[in-house]
Amino acid sequence: MARHLIVQMCADRERALADGNPTFWSTWHDTATGLIDAFVGMWQAPVTEEA
Repeated sequence: MARHLIVQMCADRERALADGNPTFWSTWHDTATGLIDAFVGMWQAPVTEEA
């Protein structure tokens, strides 16, 4: 899942920059920070316990 987030978010940002469209985050640094926040949220999410 982390690899998919990295590839997808970078591809979306590159596409927006190439098309001259606004991006969700204004800099690559902000994009990386958003990715890290997404990873931490994903890793700390609660899991379903087996019955």
